Amino acid sequence: MKNINFRNKILSLPLLIIVIFTLAIIISITNSFNSILEEIIFENQTNNIAQKSELTAHWLEEKKSDLKIYANTKVIQNGSWPEKINYLQQELHKRGSNYFFFFIADKNGNYSTTLKKDAGNIGNRAYFEQVLNGKTIVSDPVVSKSTKRPIIVIASSIKGDNLSLLGASIEIKDLSKNINRYTNSEEGIYSFLINEEGKLIAHPKQNISDRQPFYNIDNFLVNEYDFTTQIKAKKQGTLTFTEKNNKKHAFYHSIPGTNNWKIVTIIPQSYLQKSINKVNKIIIIISIITILIAIILSILISNNIARPITQLKNTFQKGAAGNLNVRSQINSNDELGEAAASFNKMMEVIKDLSYNDALTGLPNINIFKKELNKYLSQLKNEKLYLCAIGIDDFKSINDSFGHDIGNKILKKLAQRLTNQLEAEYLVSRVGDEFYFYLTADHLAKKAEIRNRLNEILEVINNNYFIENNIIYLKSSLGVSIYPDDHQNIDILIKNSSLAMHAVKKSSSNKLAFYSLNIDRSISEKKRLENQLATALERDEFLLYYQGFNAGKEGERVGFETLIRWDHPQKGLISPGVFIPLAEENGFIKEIGNWVLEKGCQDLYKLNQKFKSDYYLSVNISPEQFIDRDFLKTVQNVLKKTGVKPKNLELEITERTTVENIGYTIEVLDKLNSLGVKTAIDDFGTGYSSLNYIKEFKIHTLKIDKSFIDYFINNANNRAIVKSIINLAHNLNLRVVAEGVETKKQAEKLNQAGCDIIQGYYYSYPSPLEDVIKELEKKAADN
Repeated sequence: MKNINFRNKILSLPLLIIVIFTLAIIISITNSFNSILEEIIFENQTNNIAQKSELTAHWLEEKKSDLKIYANTKVIQNGSWPEKINYLQQELHKRGSNYFFFFIADKNGNYSTTLKKDAGNIGNRAYFEQVLNGKTIVSDPVVSKSTKRPIIVIASSIKGDNLSLLGASIEIKDLSKNINRYTNSEEGIYSFLINEEGKLIAHPKQNISDRQPFYNIDNFLVNEYDFTTQIKAKKQGTLTFTEKNNKKHAFYHSIPGTNNWKIVTIIPQSYLQKSINKVNKIIIIISIITILIAIILSILISNNIARPITQLKNTFQKGAAGNLNVRSQINSNDELGEAAASFNKMMEVIKDLSYNDALTGLPNINIFKKELNKYLSQLKNEKLYLCAIGIDDFKSINDSFGHDIGNKILKKLAQRLTNQLEAEYLVSRVGDEFYFYLTADHLAKKAEIRNRLNEILEVINNNYFIENNIIYLKSSLGVSIYPDDHQNIDILIKNSSLAMHAVKKSSSNKLAFYSLNIDRSISEKKRLENQLATALERDEFLLYYQGFNAGKEGERVGFETLIRWDHPQKGLISPGVFIPLAEENGFIKEIGNWVLEKGCQDLYKLNQKFKSDYYLSVNISPEQFIDRDFLKTVQNVLKKTGVKPKNLELEITERTTVENIGYTIEVLDKLNSLGVKTAIDDFGTGYSSLNYIKEFKIHTLKIDKSFIDYFINNANNRAIVKSIINLAHNLNLRVVAEGVETKKQAEKLNQAGCDIIQGYYYSYPSPLEDVIKELEKKAADN
């Protein structure tokens, strides 16, 4: 030590401290971060399997809904066999690979398929009796009697001449492809289904073992996994197992709406280890750089006294602890000052690369562009779909609820969007717009990308519950394709934003691809607008009626009138398509007044014919409601049609009520004085505040279908529905539940105190003639 000069002593001390401290921090961070990263991956995979379960459930429900619709068509119920087979083959062609074949069976089980007439008898199938009893079911796997291939069957009862059911078959291999469509098979990840007994239903490999065949069917699915018997009684979870000396993880989750089927995803430990190894490499590189910087800085500061050395050491420690805002205050004109300046510049660079949007935590747009440039440079034989998502009419949300709640919506939207994307895909925010991207093989169909983007939109548009407000919003999505549309990132972003803003003006689709798709959409919209202008005078509108049912017995007490456009070329067009066009072009008031008068005329005929006291509920558009002659119009319709005021209920949306609170209160008071009832439609999905409800002279709250769909299986939705019912009853209001489709939903809603139930469980929307026939039959039966 005596031979070491003072300068080297000063140098050695901070150098030794910094090196030891850096290594200790790096080792600690490495160990901790590896554990945290594995936990994050596990949590993401748990969320992914839950989302897969929901997607599979939605997919199966969609198929059941298809069968219900087909089974209720006139051609299936009353057509000749050639007409039926022609219709089903057309639908099979439209659906592509969704179905293997359709079949129709009589009440004795004799059936014919779209492949073969008189294909045999299915009377001994387990699902047959269930369908005869009026259920729409998804069967366990069976071997087709006509094709000898493993399938599942989706079947629904139909009415008609000696018909019992309409069925559709889906091959097991197609079911397996469906659940594995978003699975990274190259990493050894795959998913399969098991039934309530723990046996395999669908698997990417049909013959994966030589053990006992599944359901005793030779060369079919078999049970390879010992752990399936352990999880069959559990709803969800994870476990770890070893297969051929390879550690793997199984994530499983029950599929809603099935007979306790579960979806299981297998992920190799090697997949997890890859992510961990990448992080470790980065940490090692950072470690080397940090030590080198420490050595250089120690040399530079060795000629200074201990105080500035200590100050700089403390500054480094704060930076190593994660404080990227720390800066050195040393301003000397020597090597120490230069080191301090270098440190400050380094922190600025790190902050620029590392810090994200302050509100959502997402990367800012500059980082997004930089990383996207790097990503594009690595693409090979792939297309990149750059997407822009914007909230429709976000200004109204800020105006109604304040910017604080608006910011919370943006944060939740960012979380939902991030959860829908793979970790490698970035998301960025600019104002109330979000940008992200997906990639796909250049041979991938645009429809597949569109389906994936629609799934993302559906998740994003789910209701937002913030500070005792249930907020419903809609978002629009625009897509620009690399390299088809352009190769410059700024232009791609601009194009996706243009497509998004163009589709915001659409009344139906909320997704559009840039360029020709937008032009076609605008042209089609313009044609519909022109045809809509004369649709009323050409008598192209129809009214359908859906019943309101009260009490446990489901007594019919009234009807809601629903408009349809019977387009001469396109057939029946949903109001979800033409009503927004009518609102945008000023036709809605005229159409709405026609619906009000025609509906009251039909109600008067109905009550006169059956000596009944049914009431009619009519939807009122915002344009009708704010019209200065609205009250006079209602009075004239009542006088002209002879309908009693107490038998008329006018439905207005939540958003209509908050456009002008003072005007709303005044009009509702006058309607109440006339004896006309009013209802808030789709309650819980719009913008109304609970503070205003008690001020309105209303009589009914209608709970939106989105809450009823998951009322049975979703505790949050169940709590919301019960809260709405309790709120309504405390305010002496009647409660109507929309979209009730099952007996269990109806029973649970009755138990919760719901006054009136509306939905497919009791009746489908029907023309007046069908309603009269139904009531006549009921009267005859009694």
